[in-house]
Parts: sequence; structure tokens; C-alpha cells
Amino acid sequence: MINDYTLMEYFKEDVPYLDLTTSLQEIPKTNVKLEIFTREDVIVSCSEEAKRLAKLLGCETTHFIPSTQKANRGETILSLIGPYATVHQIWRSVQNILEYSCKIATYTHQMKEAIHSVNPHCELLTTRKNFPFAKSFCIRSIINGGALPHRLGLSETILFFPHHRVIYPSNEAFYDTIAIFKAKAPEKKIVIESETFEEAKLLMQKGADVVQSLFFGIYLTFY
Repeated sequence: MINDYTLMEYFKEDVPYLDLTTSLQEIPKTNVKLEIFTREDVIVSCSEEAKRLAKLLGCETTHFIPSTQKANRGETILSLIGPYATVHQIWRSVQNILEYSCKIATYTHQMKEAIHSVNPHCELLTTRKNFPFAKSFCIRSIINGGALPHRLGLSETILFFPHHRVIYPSNEAFYDTIAIFKAKAPEKKIVIESETFEEAKLLMQKGADVVQSLFFGIYLTFY
């Protein structure tokens, strides 16, 4: 569950001060009901966070579908009641949580089903890259969809990309250092990205614990 501080910081990105539109309306305090439904079949994700954010702002949730469950097209995922101005303030925030998170969870679930139809022992892992300032929702949603994060950041895993090799005079010199890496970090896996299948086999012979395929290139040059 994503914590209250993060939820409120997310909310403040959209409403840092006030909702200027509803403040101009000067509507007397009146309760209204908001219902968010899906236009396609989805795996629900982060509905608990949407519900919690609504509560933090003074709204009452009357219905929600928990994360990891399937919601069919046209089905209401979240219903809440609260003051008119407050509901307008959180409307887009809770909708965005559900739209992005459910889509990520659904696509992840579909990918995992496709993989398991071929090999039930193959697991689905994801990159640490994400759209800015939404990492908490991204990570929670791939978990709700049935996957695990491949990496959470630079501080907890070891992964050598091709541009890490530019400081060595040759690939062979880099290969010679793999044993040193393993000795320095005995509790960690040494993961190395390879551009070719032939090198992938060589890296395993040289002691790499995990070999990762290269799909998109990054150039790093010393000046």
C-alpha cells in the first residue's frame, strides 16, 4: 500500500492551492456521488490508494473493486460521496490512478499469460525505467498484474551495460574483471548486458550470473 504522504504529494501536484473553477462557482456545501467505471476488461490496480486518497480529502467510498481482481467492461471500479468542491478536486487524481495503474496491471497480466502459454516456468521481470514521478504506482501495478520488478534502483543491483566498458582497453580486459566483481560483492548477482548471442555464451563462461539482452542502445563517449 502506498503511504499517505506519497498520496498527498501526488494530489498536491494537481491541486497545489485550490480548485479555481469550483471556487468561482460558490456552490453551497452539497454532497455529490462520483462513480468511475472501466470502458474495457481490466485487472484492477491501486483502487485501495484511490479509496484512501478520497478518504484523506473527506470523501466516503461506497464501493470499490480490490486490486488484482478483474473488472469487466462497464463495471464500476470506485464510487464515492463527498462535498461538491472536494469531489471535483480529487476527481482527476483518483481517475488517473486507476487509468494508468489498471492499464499497466492489465498489460502485465496479458504478457505473463502469453509467456506461460509457451513456458510456465518463465517469469516476467520489468525495467526500472518509468514515467516521471509515478514510480510508486508503476511498481505496485506490475506486482498486481503478477510480475516482479527487475530492478528498483541503482543502489541495490549490479548491472553492466555496454557503456560501462568504455573505460577498458578491450572487452577481454572487462571479462577479466568479472571475477573481481564477484569477489567484492559475494552476495550479489553480476548481471551483464550483451549485444549478441555469442557474447552471451562467453559471458556465462567468464562467470556472469545473469545475461541480459540489449534492445536499445546508449552511447557513452569520453571527451
